[in-house]
Amino acid sequence: MVVLSRSANAEPVERFPDVGERASSSPRTGEQGTPEQVHPPRPDAPRLRGPSGSQALLDRGARHEQAGRLAEAAAAYTDAVRLDASNGRALLALGRLRVRMNDVREAEIVLTAATNFSDVAAQAFAERAHLRKARGRDGEAFLDLENAVTLMPEETAWAEELGQWYIARRAWLPALAIYRRLSNELRGSQREKEMGLRVRALRILSGDLDPVARGRTADHSFVRRALARLGSR
Repeated sequence: MVVLSRSANAEPVERFPDVGERASSSPRTGEQGTPEQVHPPRPDAPRLRGPSGSQALLDRGARHEQAGRLAEAAAAYTDAVRLDASNGRALLALGRLRVRMNDVREAEIVLTAATNFSDVAAQAFAERAHLRKARGRDGEAFLDLENAVTLMPEETAWAEELGQWYIARRAWLPALAIYRRLSNELRGSQREKEMGLRVRALRILSGDLDPVARGRTADHSFVRRALARLGSR
C-alpha cells in the first residue's frame, strides 16, 4: 500500500514503505513473481513496462530533480523501481533524493536496499555512511565507508575520508594503512608530498604498533622484514 509522508521541508510525497523488504528480493535471493506482480504500478503511473520503461522513468526523475520538482522526482524514481525491482540505480537516486528532502528514515531504508545491487553498492554504502555519521552513529558509519572503499578502492576521496575518520578516533594503524596506499597511488601527483608527510607522522604516532616499522629490526620475522621493504618503496 502506498501512503503519504511529510518531511519538515517538503510537500507530501509518496513513500515506498516496502522498499526495505525488497533488499531480500535482489538477484541474490530471487523473489517469486515479476516486479509488476509484486509491486504493481500506481493507477496514474505512466504506461511503461520492463527495464526500458524503468530507465525512462529514472531519466524523467532526474530531469524533475534537476528542475527542483522534488515530489515529481520521487514519484518517478518510485515508479521506476516498481516497474523493475532490479533497478539499483533508481533505488540509489531515490535514496539520495530522500536525503535531500530530509526524510532520513526513508532514505536509510532505500539506501539499505540499494546496497544489495552490485552496480551501485559502493555508492549506496558511502551515502549511508554519511547519513549515519550525521546522525551520530559513528560505528555503523565506519563499517559502511569501509565497505564502500573495499568495493571501489579507486575512489581515493572515500579512502582519504576514511583515513581522516580514523585519525579523529586516534586509530593510527588503520589510518596509516590507508595513507600508505594513497601515497603509492598518488605517486607522481601534486599530492605525493602531502601523503608522504602524513605517512611519516602516522608512523611516529603508531610507534612499535606498526608491523612494517618493527620489521626493519633484525629480531623480527621474515614476513615483517618483507613488509618493511614494501613499505619503504
